Amino acid sequence: MHRTPENKKVAGYQNVTLGIVAVCLILLVLGMAAGRCTGSVGPQGEVGPDGPPGPQGEPGDVTTARGPQGDKGDKGDKGDAGPRGEVGPPGEAVPGEPGPPGEPGAQGPVGPQGEIGLTGEKGDTGETGPQGPQGPQGELAYIHPIPSANPEAQDSFDLLFEPAGTEIPDPLEVGTPLDDRRQRLDLSNHQAVRMQFAHKADNGTVKVSIQYFADHTGEWHELIPRLGNGVAANENQASEWRSTPLFFTDLTRVLVRPVIYGDGEFDPLITYIRLDVR
Repeated sequence: MHRTPENKKVAGYQNVTLGIVAVCLILLVLGMAAGRCTGSVGPQGEVGPDGPPGPQGEPGDVTTARGPQGDKGDKGDKGDAGPRGEVGPPGEAVPGEPGPPGEPGAQGPVGPQGEIGLTGEKGDTGETGPQGPQGPQGELAYIHPIPSANPEAQDSFDLLFEPAGTEIPDPLEVGTPLDDRRQRLDLSNHQAVRMQFAHKADNGTVKVSIQYFADHTGEWHELIPRLGNGVAANENQASEWRSTPLFFTDLTRVLVRPVIYGDGEFDPLITYIRLDVR
């Protein structure tokens, strides 16, 4: 049978179509064989109950080397301080060189004045030193001036003055010093002293003396001897003039005190004790 060119062209188209259909059939057969040719995915079914646990697997390989250490992480915040530990034993002393001296501190406050110490025993008398040169001749004066020389006092000091009388309880026969009536007097420009006193004891016998303190010996010495007679109350009694101390004391500040004498029972009332100087 003779084919025309058009018939040949149509036959070619038919052959190609048949080839494509054959290829598709082959692919469909292969997909079905491989299980890939399935329909659309349906909805997910309900989860079934858990099956029984399977047997434990064999232990893994523990001989495998540990992997490399990871990177160092960031430093965390500082924690709270822990409790203080016990004090450790002292360390061994290591001798070192002394440091430089520091500056002296400020002077502290003056402490309280201490009590007067007891008088020590009198030491042995030392050898007499050589006689010094004679000083210039002084003005003429009297150690015991006669009454007509200068009978009037130039100055007076009251050691006690109380018109109503100051009671002296139980003065002793050996004398009771009135230390609360002590005074320091400047006798540097005077040559003589005299005592005057009075009391309120009618016809009573009260005696009074004056003592001075010798700075160099630390002892009390008699300046005016005891004086007193049985006189009426408020009657003035005066001693003779006596010379001022010449030794063992500073005449610009002579410490004096009155001493009262009694029988240990009688309590006299003294109205005044006065020292006159000239």
